[in-house]
Amino acid sequence: MGWPWRVVANAFWLNSPPSMRLKLAGGDRFRGTECCAASGARTVVHYSCAGGRVARSLSAIRQAAHVLTQITDDHMQSHPTRLMILVAGPYRSGTGDDPAKLAANVAAMEAFAMPLFRAGHVPLVGEWLGLPLATLAGSVRIGDAAYEEVFHPIAERLLERCDALLRVGGPSEGADRLVAVARARGLAVYHALREVPGCATTAA
Repeated sequence: MGWPWRVVANAFWLNSPPSMRLKLAGGDRFRGTECCAASGARTVVHYSCAGGRVARSLSAIRQAAHVLTQITDDHMQSHPTRLMILVAGPYRSGTGDDPAKLAANVAAMEAFAMPLFRAGHVPLVGEWLGLPLATLAGSVRIGDAAYEEVFHPIAERLLERCDALLRVGGPSEGADRLVAVARARGLAVYHALREVPGCATTAA
């Protein structure tokens, strides 16, 4: 079976009108330009979306979430040792909200996705949902009220469905907050890829 997030991203891609296809990671997200998403598709943010187009976009996210739930339920039932792992690291920290640095931080977290997947786990990066959702909330720049409304809360809600958290990268108040939440919920917290079951031989 292919990478679950490719299926989820494709579900979003196929059900969104061209003007509402949201990019998922870093870069010029807040200038409405194009970049590559985790699925390999090209997506674009448009802030002029309203009314029916927002509703269609929200519907597509709901369908993608439904697909993800089905995939992960099937995976967990057939592989009881499989873990859903949230990768948490710096996003805004030390970037000055520079788009290139933000994109680099997302890419640094995404670099752990395929090693986790190949070890039999289900990787998640909070930005995959947090950034498109911030756009739907009406965010027009990093750190505005709409961004703050959803960006960190959605990561904590994702963590409710996870089995573990992988803390990567340098200083990050948001990532450290997720570590505290994970520990409070009794979840495993890893600080290196080699600590994750099945990844002991991975040099990262």
